[in-house]
Order: sequence, then structure tokens, then C-alpha cells
Amino acid sequence: MANGTFILLTDQKPRSVNKSSERYVEYVAKAASARMQGKPKLTGALAAHIVWFHRTQADTDADNIAKRHLDGLRQVVFADDSSIVRCTSERVDLRRSIDVDVTTLGIEELQQLLEMLGDTTRENIVFVRIEASSDAAIKLSPR
Repeated sequence: MANGTFILLTDQKPRSVNKSSERYVEYVAKAASARMQGKPKLTGALAAHIVWFHRTQADTDADNIAKRHLDGLRQVVFADDSSIVRCTSERVDLRRSIDVDVTTLGIEELQQLLEMLGDTTRENIVFVRIEASSDAAIKLSPR
């Protein structure tokens, strides 16, 4: 965690809010706890960005993966879901050519992400970023 930003990278296939997913929520909470290492929870208005990279056919909608991740991060990274004022989730098929902007990542997160993306045996990689939300600018365009 740097500058009030929390980043988590995992290699488990995300579970949809529509499927039984208690164990997945517990998995996210445990991974987040290890990453937080006793640091204080993020406060104020927060933004969540979740990207699911996958190498096989995806059967989970991008909009359904956010809830389970936020459930797992609640009480570990932030106090309550009501802190999240902006939330985006994406599903990225790694069987296609992609460009990934990594300019905002720290060196540790960048190295971990590149290692995970380069390991073709990993079918799923989930990137989660929680950070302070800027209420001053609202984008109505995709990028």
C-alpha cells in the first residue's frame, strides 16, 4: 500500500454474486489482510477498480465480480462498502492482444503483475485497486 492506495493481485477465478461464493470472499479477505500488514484502513470517499485477466472462456459477467471483492475487502481495507463512491470492473481476455498502462503502479506491484501475466499456466489474474476518489472530476467516457 502506498500513498493511501491499496493494490491486491490474486490468481483465483473470481466468483459472481450470483454463485455461492463465501469461500471466495474469505480468500479475498485473507489475501487483503496479509497485504495490509496491520496498516490503518483507508477512509473517506474511495474508488475501486477491479480487472479480471483470464486465459480461458469467461462465464462471469464483469459487473458481477465487484461485489464479492468489495465484500472481502470490507473491514480489512476500508470500514464499509458505503465508502466506495466509484467502482469499475473489467474482464480482459488474455488470448487477445492487449495494452496495459502500468504507469501508476509501484515497482513491487508492477513486478508481481508482469510475473503473473507472463506465467501462461495462470488461467486467472485479478487486479484490485482501492484509492481515494476525486469527486471533482466525473468522466462520462470509457477512458
